[in-house]
Amino acid sequence: MIFTCRKCGNSYDTGALPTGQPVKCTCGDVLFVPAPVEATQAGRIAAYLDRLSREAGKTIVVTSSGEGVWEFPFGSARVRLAADTEAGTLSCSASIMPLPTDGERRMGLMEAVLALNAAKTQEARFAVADETLMVISLRSIEGLDYPEFVSLLQSVGRVADDYDDALRTDYGGPAARESRGGAKPLTPADLVEE
Repeated sequence: MIFTCRKCGNSYDTGALPTGQPVKCTCGDVLFVPAPVEATQAGRIAAYLDRLSREAGKTIVVTSSGEGVWEFPFGSARVRLAADTEAGTLSCSASIMPLPTDGERRMGLMEAVLALNAAKTQEARFAVADETLMVISLRSIEGLDYPEFVSLLQSVGRVADDYDDALRTDYGGPAARESRGGAKPLTPADLVEE
């Protein structure tokens, strides 16, 4: 469970600590583990998104299409998080473009993204789902801490943002849509720890 120090704003993942257990904050305040509020794995992800918004210093306009699904802009890409509580996994993805219908363009695109997968994508990978080129990464929610959550977003968001425009231009995909909600999208610089 995640809770926040009211004095300084630091957040703590208490893991399996019992309700009422004292925890000393780095600011010196003594906190007591509250009764569980977020009983679901999706609640942990929602708390991480809230923390990310506070730490980035901007409002992250998140649209939720149901329990455990969130979308938000990241640079020129749109990142989607989906918590599968039955499987205990968190999927992070970004749609890049529909696959070209022309066979030659499609083959060129596949060769390009396979080369990028081998050399440039780190934890994220290009993949195809429902005739759409995507960037994806999948991770177990069990034991997922906040730095790992941020790393997951960074890997998918950066790859999608770095390559979406060039791939659309080179292989005939539509231009990126404007971000929704009027808020500025996250950028890779927002996620860099100082």
